[in-house]
Amino acid sequence: MRDQGDRPACVAFAVSSFHELCCEVVHLGKSRIELDLSEEFLFYGCKQLDALVNASGTTVVAASKWLETKGQCREQLHPYQTAGPLLAVPSPAAFADANTRTLGHFKRVPLTFETVTTTLTQRLPLVAVIELFRSARTPGKDGRLAMPAKGEHR
Repeated sequence: MRDQGDRPACVAFAVSSFHELCCEVVHLGKSRIELDLSEEFLFYGCKQLDALVNASGTTVVAASKWLETKGQCREQLHPYQTAGPLLAVPSPAAFADANTRTLGHFKRVPLTFETVTTTLTQRLPLVAVIELFRSARTPGKDGRLAMPAKGEHR
């Protein structure tokens, strides 16, 4: 479990975990993940591609494009920043290391119970993005999240 702090880097965290799983378990057949990839490097790359200048988050599409062309370096080469200068330009060493860990283009599938079940049953990795609204921050007494109110913003 990793803490993204108060930064809008949830996509970078989710896709980094997906990438680590692909590198260690899917491609190398390991039973556990030891690789620690840099969420900061991926978030930096996403923000170079996503054209969401005034938006705080990013997209899986941007992450996919960055991983396909630039890859992702190890955490120690470009550590995650919870404070201070955000989106610092990675070092040449970080870019060189990342280039050894590229990942082919993601396949977009409909987010349905059937596709999720089939994918997981086949022991394939899956990244799913669910947009949450302010009402989702506090679950009800039954533990369930409320549906967003009409016109509610994230």
